[in-house]
Amino acid sequence: MDESLYRGFDDRAHLFFEAIMKRVDHRKPDRKVLSAIFCTEIERCLPLSRRDSGRLEKAFNFTYRAHLHTPLRESGEAYIFHLVRSSLVIAWAQSLCRVYDLNTLIDDLLHDCVEESKSEYHSSLHGFSKLLTRSRVSLHFGWDTAKDVYTLTKHKEHGETSEAYCARLAISEEWRPLVVKIGGDRTDNMWTIGSVTPAQREGKIKETEIWFPQMISRLEILIDQEILHKRLTPAYNWRQFLTFITEYLWYAVADKKREFNLT
Repeated sequence: MDESLYRGFDDRAHLFFEAIMKRVDHRKPDRKVLSAIFCTEIERCLPLSRRDSGRLEKAFNFTYRAHLHTPLRESGEAYIFHLVRSSLVIAWAQSLCRVYDLNTLIDDLLHDCVEESKSEYHSSLHGFSKLLTRSRVSLHFGWDTAKDVYTLTKHKEHGETSEAYCARLAISEEWRPLVVKIGGDRTDNMWTIGSVTPAQREGKIKETEIWFPQMISRLEILIDQEILHKRLTPAYNWRQFLTFITEYLWYAVADKKREFNLT
């Protein structure tokens, strides 16, 4: 692993996110301002068509509204920042490796909207709110995106544990949810792990080290299948992208283990 590459990538990301926090309220960011910052950055580094730009902005607005009543994260920031960071890391990695897949970015933006959907009226409506959110994802973004988001949703209401959730992802038949989980969601969880309790911190790192090698192995198989059927081209760039997001995750894990003296 070339640590200097990941350190430089991470430094640029942190500076960008610090600049965002100076422009918006970290507890209740203005939707239009944050959307403009986010979409402008994606358009700067990826070859979005006018239609793609419209879909991206629509996905941002959808997930922003879906998380209006989601509790603040342990860091005290609005939940939308996790989705912005997660999606931007995937976008920057795509740009670096010269690949492009808008649907992965949309999956990333929406990946928590079903699990974290809350009713503003009454807690007893939570199950209905989740069902409604899933239906709306399908209506606005298509069945494939809805399926990916459902794959990424932990079904707590059905008793799905974190272990069962990870085991399910490790045998996924879809590659995009694994890219989101490995390269976006879990990587951001690692970088923000300082805001959780020491016990949660240790548990999250242990879970990553146990389950994510299995998810990565599965993703390698799925990416190779996509390449074989010429659905992902050029092959070298996509394999380079896969290597980058996985090694960046392990770089983040190692960095946090050093910071918090975890073995």
